[in-house]
Amino acid sequence: MKTKIMAVLAAVMALFGWHAHAQTNDTNNAVAPVKPAQFKTLLETNWVKPGPYLRIVNGTLYNVAYSRLWRKFSEQEGLGVSMLDPSNDGETSHLVGALTQLKSDFVVYTITREWMSHETYTGMLYKTRDEFEKKVVVLNGPKDGSLDFLCMKTTNHLNSDGVPFETFDCGVQATNLVPVVKSIKIKLNP
Repeated sequence: MKTKIMAVLAAVMALFGWHAHAQTNDTNNAVAPVKPAQFKTLLETNWVKPGPYLRIVNGTLYNVAYSRLWRKFSEQEGLGVSMLDPSNDGETSHLVGALTQLKSDFVVYTITREWMSHETYTGMLYKTRDEFEKKVVVLNGPKDGSLDFLCMKTTNHLNSDGVPFETFDCGVQATNLVPVVKSIKIKLNP
C-alpha cells in the first residue's frame, strides 16, 4: 500500500516538473559566502573603593571572605567547646574568654578553663573551679569585649617585660583603591 502511494506521488511530481537544480559554480546565482564576525577581547580595569572584607595586616592585603587564615576568634581558640575529663569523676570543661585589658592599639583577653560537674541528686551542672590557661593579645580588635570577630594569627606580641603573648590581628580597613578587571568583547568592522 505504501509503495503504491509513493509511486503515484513520484509520477505526479515528474509530470509537473518538480525538481531541484544542481549546485554548480554558476556566478549568476552565486551567493557571497558569509564571513564570521571578528571580535577582539580587551581587558578593562576600574579602580573602586574597597569593601569591608579587605583588611591589611603587616602590610599585606587580605580578603577575609576567602582567606583560610581568617576565622572567628572564638573558633580559633576553641571557646565554648565542652570536653569530658575522665580522670576527674566525669567533670566537663570548656574554655572561656574575657576582656581583661584595653589599650589604645590592642586588647588583652584572658582564656580560662571553666570546670563543671553534675550535682549528685539532681544532675544539675554547677561550676567547680576556673583554671588560667593563657593571655592572648588581639591587635586592632573590637573594644566591646565581644569574642565573635574575624581575625588571623600573627607573630607573638611582647609585653614591656619581654614576655611573649599569642597574638591575633583583626587588621585595618583597606583604603587604597582596588583594581577590578573585566574583559570586554568588541566587534571589529570588516
